Amino acid sequence: MENVGCKLTFQLTDEPNLGPLASWLFRGVFDPNRVKFDLYATRVVDYVEEVRESVTRSESTTETQSSSTTTQRSTSESSSENWLPDPEADDYNVGEYGPGTRGTSTTSIEGETNGTSTGETRGKSVSQQHLLRPILGTELAGRQFSGLDEQLFEATQMIFRLPPRVALARSGDMPGPVMIRIPTIDSGAGRHYAQRFARRSGAQFPFIIPASDASKLLESRQTDLRARLNNDSRGGGTDDPSAAGRLVPKKPKKS
Repeated sequence: MENVGCKLTFQLTDEPNLGPLASWLFRGVFDPNRVKFDLYATRVVDYVEEVRESVTRSESTTETQSSSTTTQRSTSESSSENWLPDPEADDYNVGEYGPGTRGTSTTSIEGETNGTSTGETRGKSVSQQHLLRPILGTELAGRQFSGLDEQLFEATQMIFRLPPRVALARSGDMPGPVMIRIPTIDSGAGRHYAQRFARRSGAQFPFIIPASDASKLLESRQTDLRARLNNDSRGGGTDDPSAAGRLVPKKPKKS
């Protein structure tokens, strides 16, 4: 797996295959500082002084009615007797009372009083009050990051959920994989159109080469490898010894 610089995978469901492929395909896009979500809190950040007016209005109406009736009656009687002195007596004090006058008087007074009074009162008062109005704002209270294990699990889910005829591919110099969709070729299309479409689609990616060029490259590598192993001059030659062993200079024999 390590010797292949370009890898392509379709949908996988087996865990032993999902983990290594997902780790290799998404290795360049894993970010330990990726933010999962932020928590914000509402707090008071400042105060503003304000003057508020309080207006009070009052209105009242009063109506009063009064009625009174007065009746007064008085009766007075008076009587008097006349002193009749005895004419035969020389003393004036000798005599008797005789009939006099008697009188009776009656007085009656009746009265009625009615009264009505109406009053209306209106008032208005204005008061001012100084206060500090708080200004609310949000600030960052906490932040949670997405771990590498969680990102690897998301990568395996992406491979697991690949629809049919869709693959993920990545070359060694690419940071992350690209999605490749294999189109459905109608039965009416000939071989010539299919080959032309394959060449045009493969030219978009540097890791896709035609089969003929790949065969030539493999054949060239095999030829060069045989030449180096067999010390063939056509392959450029080699300085390695043909026989296994160390190149140790021989010591001269003693005479």
